[in-house]
Amino acid sequence: MATAADFAIAGRIFPPTVESPTGEETFMLARNLKMTLVAVGLALAVPAFSETLAVDGQLAVKPSGVETPLRGSTMSAVEAKFGAPANKSSPVGSPPITKWFYPNFVVVFENDKVLHAVVVGG
Repeated sequence: MATAADFAIAGRIFPPTVESPTGEETFMLARNLKMTLVAVGLALAVPAFSETLAVDGQLAVKPSGVETPLRGSTMSAVEAKFGAPANKSSPVGSPPITKWFYPNFVVVFENDKVLHAVVVGG
């Protein structure tokens, strides 16, 4: 049978009861929960917009349908095939890196060879 001493000991063991939150605290908790759910939803949605897919260790890129110069092509070959670019950047660094800007893509050259061709816009 429990005695008054047992209840006194139990009072020191168990934490005191917590008062119910006020209206402002309830509002803040609800707002934080909503913001957390929105952040989680956005974080989960980001991979859905990716155009790169890795399957069994192989990397596949969604084709853009825009013809671009092949890696290793020369500046003169690019200009002969695609015409003069809309804009050119000045060479930067060593080896010199130059960018040519076309309406649908950007070509990055190292010296006079194509390093990358990147499709821009949608």
